[in-house]
This record gives sequence, C-alpha cells and structure tokens, in this order.
Amino acid sequence: MTTDEVSFAPAIDYNSGVTIKMHPDGFDVNMYKNAPGVFYDVNGNALSPTIALEAGFDIKYLQSLKEKRERITAARDAIEREYGEPVDEVIASSGGFTAVSLGSGLYAILDEDGTRLVDEPMDRDEAIALVDKLAPPAPTLEDFDTTENRTSEASKATEASEMPEITAKEYTE
Repeated sequence: MTTDEVSFAPAIDYNSGVTIKMHPDGFDVNMYKNAPGVFYDVNGNALSPTIALEAGFDIKYLQSLKEKRERITAARDAIEREYGEPVDEVIASSGGFTAVSLGSGLYAILDEDGTRLVDEPMDRDEAIALVDKLAPPAPTLEDFDTTENRTSEASKATEASEMPEITAKEYTE
C-alpha cells in the first residue's frame, strides 16, 4: 500500500448483532441490538436520536428500552454491592490468567497485563473453566513416564536404528 492509499476498516463490529438503516442522505445508521437507543455511523461515531429517527428507527420505543436496561443494571449493581461479591474480586487465577467479577453475576478473564481476553462477559462457572483451560495445573508424579513407558520408548529407538540407511546415491536413483 502506498502512502496515497487509505486503509478503511469500519469501527462497527457487524458480527455482534447490528441493526442498520439507511439515512435519506445516504449513510448508514447502526445500532447494536444489545444497546438499544444508542446509534453510530460506520466509523463508530455516536449519532443523535434525531438522525436515527430520520433513518427510520422507532426512537420512543428504543429510548424506553435503553432506560429500562439502565435501571435494571443499576438495581442489579446495587443488589450485588449489598449482597454479592465485590466488583474486581478475583475468583480464579492460574498461570498468569485471572477471572475477575464485573458485578451483576458476570466475569471477565484477564491476562498478566490486565488485558481482557474475551470481549463478552461470562458467568462464574464459565470463567473458572476457561482459566483452568488456559493454564492447566502443574503436572503431578503420575503425569511422568513410568519405567515401563521408558522401556517401550527405548525399544522403539532401537527398532528405528535397525532400519537400513538410504544413501544419497540410492535416493537419487
């Protein structure tokens, strides 16, 4: 690519469930299905509800869904603070990977640098299982070869040395 060319990669993640409507002026208005009432252009810039209305979104209904979601999240977070485990509490850690609470019964996996490995939050059991999968426990004595296994490996090596060697001359003929 030359310096005159522009690389374009849209900021909208179209694999995450997006409703797209065309504005009368010819540009896309996007809304993630898991975030109703929040609108973006193709570059991920926020758009006003007026623009979304002009594109054909039902603003009144979507704003009520957005408010409902915000109230449910606030109530869930208040309940978690009162009765649940605190946010950022480490629930599992192994081999540099950590599962932490995000509140509301959701968890994230972080690497050693604190970077989230998975975009979508998960439940407690999934988070613990993923940490275990990413960094398996240290081997035990049972994991090491027994004398019988070492003997069979040695016999395989002996069998391999009994195979005739092929010289370069034979190989090319």
